[in-house]
Amino acid sequence: ASLPFAFGSYRYAHDVGLTLQTIPAWFLAELGRLGIVACSSALVVAIVLALVDVTRLWYLAFIALLYAAVLAVVAVEPVLFAPLTAHETPAPAALVAQGDAVARALGTSPVPFAIAGSSTRTTQLVARTSGLGPFARILIGDRALAVVTPGERAYLLAQQYAHLREHDVLFASIRKHQPVN
Repeated sequence: ASLPFAFGSYRYAHDVGLTLQTIPAWFLAELGRLGIVACSSALVVAIVLALVDVTRLWYLAFIALLYAAVLAVVAVEPVLFAPLTAHETPAPAALVAQGDAVARALGTSPVPFAIAGSSTRTTQLVARTSGLGPFARILIGDRALAVVTPGERAYLLAQQYAHLREHDVLFASIRKHQPVN
């Protein structure tokens, strides 16, 4: 049911130049997303039905499992799930050195960087922080890296390290879904 509306959203983004993705590539990605949603929904229903069989307080157990699952997925997303969906490459040494300097200036620990191959899907400048604890990563789009100046890059890195320092990824996963970047 959501496919026509998602296609309309894609066409709008394509028409205004926000995406470079072709229709066949978008359709395959959308089918993959819908398959993941369907499998996840079936798993949730199976868990709920199993809990209903076990206890009368199934809803409390389900809420606890749901929170634990959300935190686990958010924590390991950059290490486990992101490599499956995005083409990432290690950051160049100059960017790592600049990021380490920014991290020290902000009083945080440096985290690994990755360069996301976002230029094939979008023209937007992409940068985000993901993961929790030892799995935390900073992901910068290849297009953003190509067009920003060194000063803008330092600001971009400082913004991402500020998200890490303030635990924005954790708080965004606990609260209702709000964009972190």
